[in-house]
Amino acid sequence: MNNTEKTDFELINETLNGNKDSYVMLVERYQKFMIDIISRYVFDKEDVKDILQELIVKIYFSLPKYNIKYKFKNWVHKITLNYVLDFLRKKNSRYNYEIADITQKQYMFVDNSSTAEEEIVNKEILQKVYRCINSLKPKYKEVIFLRYVEGLNISEIAEILGITVSNVKVRLHRAIKVIKKEIEIL
Repeated sequence: MNNTEKTDFELINETLNGNKDSYVMLVERYQKFMIDIISRYVFDKEDVKDILQELIVKIYFSLPKYNIKYKFKNWVHKITLNYVLDFLRKKNSRYNYEIADITQKQYMFVDNSSTAEEEIVNKEILQKVYRCINSLKPKYKEVIFLRYVEGLNISEIAEILGITVSNVKVRLHRAIKVIKKEIEIL
């Protein structure tokens, strides 16, 4: 069987049994995924590279703790997100991270067929929404980001953050309530 055809579980077992090439395959499989997560919070390319390298080592040494009842991708996501948030806490004691510049991201909802005036209005609305999101407490910002930017479902968010499904729902509800209130003020 070719390494690219092996499941995550097979590669993990081989890695745990001393096959470093299998870990290289896991890294190659998830490296872009990890970079995407890191880049949404950290904008300096050198910091992104450093964090990725540190995460590759951290995940390698954490593999024995991986619980196979969870998706490996979600486990990698959780470790990556937690590491990035710890990095940001250390870098900025106020713990104020922002979602990357919205005009450069793929998440724009501005319709290409709209007029210049409509595009300006849409961008202004979107900027207000992002300002509101960035003013949220970190625990609310995380669930909003995971749900609406990364498109994860409630149970995936719960698994990644290590909280209950009902806690995710409560945080989403409260975050949306705050955003709506803030938008009305703006």
